[in-house]
Amino acid sequence: PLIALHYTLGRKLKEVTITTLLKLDGAYYAGVVIMVGFWLTQTEVATSWSGWAVFASSYIPLVVAEPLFTFAVLWVLQRFVQTRVGAVCFAVQPKLKTGIA
Repeated sequence: PLIALHYTLGRKLKEVTITTLLKLDGAYYAGVVIMVGFWLTQTEVATSWSGWAVFASSYIPLVVAEPLFTFAVLWVLQRFVQTRVGAVCFAVQPKLKTGIA
């Protein structure tokens, strides 16, 4: 789910706001729950829908707390960008041109 999210919604990201964090996190955790549901259908042991629903509902506290945590971490990191060390650590590097197609 993380790679799919990066190559779809992540590449369109221009600015980080609470709204964009909620969209990205919602898409990511929906992907995780769907992926687990898929793997549960592929097992030799039958898993009921209620078992999958219990797993899916266990993610609710994480889905609620994670965007707030992410926003707080980004806020702290943004403070370091203004420092000399932060400018080196968080500078966007240009893509390398290797000549390989």
